[in-house]
Amino acid sequence: GGVTVVEPYTAPFAGALGQQGEEVFMYGTDTGEIGLVRFAPGGAGELELLWALRDEGESAVNCMVAYELSKDGVNDIIVGRDDGRLQIFRPAGDPTRPAEAESKHDEPKGAERATLQFERSVGESIRAVQAGVVSQPGYDQIVLCTFSGNIVSFSTEALDEVEEGDKMQRSKAAVDADGKAEQMEQELARLQKQVDATRAKLEKAVRSSGGQVSSAGSGIGFRQLQVCARLSLTPGDACYTLSLEMPIAIHLAVLQSTIPLSLVDSERTDHSLVVSQIAGHSEDRAYPFELVCRCTEPSKRVQLRLRTIEGQYGEVRCTVVANVEPKVGQQVTLEVKPLSLHQQRAGGGDLS
Repeated sequence: GGVTVVEPYTAPFAGALGQQGEEVFMYGTDTGEIGLVRFAPGGAGELELLWALRDEGESAVNCMVAYELSKDGVNDIIVGRDDGRLQIFRPAGDPTRPAEAESKHDEPKGAERATLQFERSVGESIRAVQAGVVSQPGYDQIVLCTFSGNIVSFSTEALDEVEEGDKMQRSKAAVDADGKAEQMEQELARLQKQVDATRAKLEKAVRSSGGQVSSAGSGIGFRQLQVCARLSLTPGDACYTLSLEMPIAIHLAVLQSTIPLSLVDSERTDHSLVVSQIAGHSEDRAYPFELVCRCTEPSKRVQLRLRTIEGQYGEVRCTVVANVEPKVGQQVTLEVKPLSLHQQRAGGGDLS
């Protein structure tokens, strides 16, 4: 797959990256693969693949950071994926030593070089991640930002321990949650006043205009809805993963394709969606494939798996409607290329 992220794999102490002048980088691809490569400025100046590790979910890597969480002199690899998963990989031994391949045509294996130590899904695409000591001295935290702007933090602190000095003997997590709950109640009360004032203004504008409301005429600033759409090939299953994401909850999504498609059901399909496909292949229909999916639970992300027919090319139009009043939506168009199920093999070389 195409490389989406390249970050330096820096060591926590000098000289940990092998010979002087060598640089080690970690990378992620749009098919979910992560790995390490080494670059030596002297000599040929070529990149050497040290090891690579594929992702079973084949979700694109959006961000990576290397940080020494385990405090043993070797950096862990923290990965943020497009499907909302945060992962922490623990390298085994010296991560900068090349892994052996079974043959000259195989890629160096990474399963024995890095193991998954932690995984958690935040429900929406992760766009940035960093690690370090943030709010609590002596404890590391991983802080990430999602597509809609939510900030999420994970801490190495044992939050189930009793808070020192608390008369009610509450845990650290409970004390922190109670403090945040009080702040949120005050913030919600302030926001509720703003919502009530805007709703009253909107209802007045609707009544005076006969149901047709514009941003310019009503004085109400409607937000520009941003839709992140991705149609990526999943080579192992010979199909495409379509993901649609908005910064607010999605009400429904309508798919219309100019070429025949088929819906692929698998364990990775979001079961909170109710999918209705318009059956039949009438010549009078403008779209051979039409589908409507509704979210039964609040969700900012819709993900489907579709299979194309090799050789047929066209467009997939996606209309995404937000779960707000009045209903607003946006349409995006994705291209399906003629050789849609082909992928480029990296490296080339002798295929015999």
